[in-house]
Amino acid sequence: MVCLGDASLPEERDRKLIAKVLERKLRHPQDFFSGSPEKDSLSEATAGWVDRIYRRIVRDGRYCQIQPVGDTADLSSASSCSLPCEAGKPPEAQFENVSVDDIEHEHSAMLGPLLPVKAAWESLGMSQCLQELGFGKKQIVAAAANIISRLVEPSSEYGLVRWIPTTALPELLGEDVLDVDHKRFYRISDKLLENHEAIEAHLRCQSRKLFPVDRTVILYDLTNTYFEGDCLSNEKARRGNSKEKRNDRPLVVLGMIYDGSGFALAHKTFAGNTNDGKSLLGMVEELKKCNRPDLDSQDNEAQMELDEQEVCAEIKTLVVVDAGISTGENLAMLKEAGFSYLVNDTRRKRSRYNKQFAEHEEFQPLPGRGEGTSKPMVQVRMLRDPALHAGHSVDNGDDEGSPPGESTNKRDTILLCRSEGREEKEQAMFSKAEERFLKEAQKLDLRLKNRRLVKPKKINQAIGRLKAKHPRVQRYYEIELRSEANPAEGLLFESKERQLREHRELFGCYVLRTDRQDLEPEKLWNVYIGLTQAEEGFRALKTDLGLRPNFHQKEERVDGHIFITVLAYHLWKWIRQKLDAAGDTRDWVTVGGLLRTHCYATLIVPCENGGVYHLRKPGRPEAQQRNLYELFGIDTSNLTKTRVKFGERSTKSASIL
Repeated sequence: MVCLGDASLPEERDRKLIAKVLERKLRHPQDFFSGSPEKDSLSEATAGWVDRIYRRIVRDGRYCQIQPVGDTADLSSASSCSLPCEAGKPPEAQFENVSVDDIEHEHSAMLGPLLPVKAAWESLGMSQCLQELGFGKKQIVAAAANIISRLVEPSSEYGLVRWIPTTALPELLGEDVLDVDHKRFYRISDKLLENHEAIEAHLRCQSRKLFPVDRTVILYDLTNTYFEGDCLSNEKARRGNSKEKRNDRPLVVLGMIYDGSGFALAHKTFAGNTNDGKSLLGMVEELKKCNRPDLDSQDNEAQMELDEQEVCAEIKTLVVVDAGISTGENLAMLKEAGFSYLVNDTRRKRSRYNKQFAEHEEFQPLPGRGEGTSKPMVQVRMLRDPALHAGHSVDNGDDEGSPPGESTNKRDTILLCRSEGREEKEQAMFSKAEERFLKEAQKLDLRLKNRRLVKPKKINQAIGRLKAKHPRVQRYYEIELRSEANPAEGLLFESKERQLREHRELFGCYVLRTDRQDLEPEKLWNVYIGLTQAEEGFRALKTDLGLRPNFHQKEERVDGHIFITVLAYHLWKWIRQKLDAAGDTRDWVTVGGLLRTHCYATLIVPCENGGVYHLRKPGRPEAQQRNLYELFGIDTSNLTKTRVKFGERSTKSASIL
C-alpha cells in the first residue's frame, strides 16, 4: 500500500496498466528490463506514475501483498505494509544466495552538495524560525527546497519542480517535497517576503551566536540585476547604469548591508534608475535595526523602546560606504543617526592631495605586505592637521569640482594610500583605453587625408563622437583640424604632457576619509578593505546563487526572487565560514562539484530463491568527500536507508538496515 496524498491519479484503465507494470518491475526486474509488452505500451504520463510510485515504495520501505495474483496482480491487493527502516540500526543477520551477475542499480539521485546546505539550514534554525512565523510543515519543506536549490542548481519555479525528483531532497526533507507544484513555490515566495524583517532579524541573531562576527563595522553597498522581458508590471523596473553592461534591459537595484565579517544583515530593493547616493535615505532605518541587538532578540519589549539615537551613540558603529554614496548630505545623515563613517573619496578628489602624495618619505608601509610576502606593497600617510585637508588643487582636467552636495569636512581624518597592486591595475586600464583612443583617432585622421570625410559638419560630428566614446582619455589630448581651410591635411592630436604626467603619478593612489579620530592607519585601512566582503557577497549572489537574470515580471515576484537569493546567501556564508575556519580556500563551486558524485541509489539484488531485494541507500563517500563532511559536521551514517523484499513469500514483513 502506497499513500500518494491528494495526487490526481490517471483513469481506471491506466491504473490497471500501472499496477501490472509495477508488479513486474518489483518481482521480476530481469524480465522487466529486458523488455515487456506492458512496459512498451506505457505513455509518458503513465511511465511517470510508475517511476513515482516505485520510488515511493522503495524510499518508504512499505510494501507487501496479502495474496499474490501473478503478473495480473493489482496494487490495490496490497493491504498491509512494512514500517520504514530506522537509520543507523544494524540489520538482522540474514544469509541468502545472491545472483551476483544480476545485481543492478537505478534511480540515482544527487546527494553530496545537498548535505552541507541542509546542515547550514538546520544550524541557522530556519525551520524553527518559519514555524514560529506560522508556516505549516509543507510550507517549510517548500521554502527549504526553494532556498537550498539556489546553492546547488538555481532554476525557475517550473524548473525546480522537474529538478527535485532527480535529487535526494525527498530523502532529506520528506516525500512532501514531491507534492509541491510551481504555484506553491510562488505562494511560498510571497509568504517569505511578507515576513522578511522577522526572518532577517532571526538570521542576524543566529549568525552572532554561531560565529565571532564583527558588528562594530557595517558595510553598505549596491548592485543591480537585469530582467529578461520588458517587466511592464513592475514599477521598480527601470533602465539605468547596469553593472553587467546590460543597459538594454530594465533593472532593479539591490542595496545590501553586511557586517564586518561579511554576513548579510538586511537588504532593500530600489528602482533600477536609483542613484547610489540617494539610496541611503531608504536604508537608514535598516542600518539602525542592524545596530541594535535588542531588536533581533526581542526578549525585552521595554528595551526595544529605547531611544535609537542614544543606543547608536553608545555603540558608535562605523559605516563603510563607497565613493558613489558618500555625498555630503548622506554623511551628515549618518552622523545624525548616530553612526561614524569611513568613505573612499572619488578619483577626482585625490588630485587635491597632489603635493602630499608627492612627498614619498612621509609614507609608511603597512606590515605584512610588500617584499617577502605574496601581497603587494601598500603605503599610507595619515593627515590629522585640518590645514592640510584643503590640499593643493591642480587644474589638470581631472578635478572638475565637487558635485552638488559633496564636501570635505575639515575635521575629518584623512588617510592617503599608495598601492602597488592598484597602480599596476590602473596603469593597465588607462594604457588600454589610451591605445584604443589613439587607434580610432588615427583612423579618423586617415579618413580626412583620403578625402572620405570633407564636410565641416560631418567632421565636427566625428570628432565629437570620438571624444564622447573615450571620456577618460580625451581630456588629456588636444584634438583639432590642422587646417580648417583644408581638412585633407588631417587631424592634430597631441597630449597635454603636464596634465597627463600628473594623472599618471596618481595611479595607485586613493583617499580614505573618516570622522573617527581614534583609529590608527593600519586599523583604518583594514576596515576599508573589509568592503571587499560586500563585493564577494555580490559575486556570490550573481554567480553562485542565480540572482541574475531575473525572469519574473510582477513586483512582488521580483522582490521575492531577490529575497530567496539573499536567504540562500546566508547558507552560502555559513559554508564559507566553515571552510575559512579550516583554512580551506576552495570556493563553493569547487566543493559542490567534488560532492556531486556522492549519490543515493536503489540497488536491485535478485536471490536464487526467486526473491528480489530493493535497497535504497546512499553511496559510500570517498576520502575527500568524507573530509568535507567532517569539516561541516555531517554524519552520513544517519542517512535514511530502506530495504524491501519482493517475490518469495517471507514470514517477515519488514527488513531493517
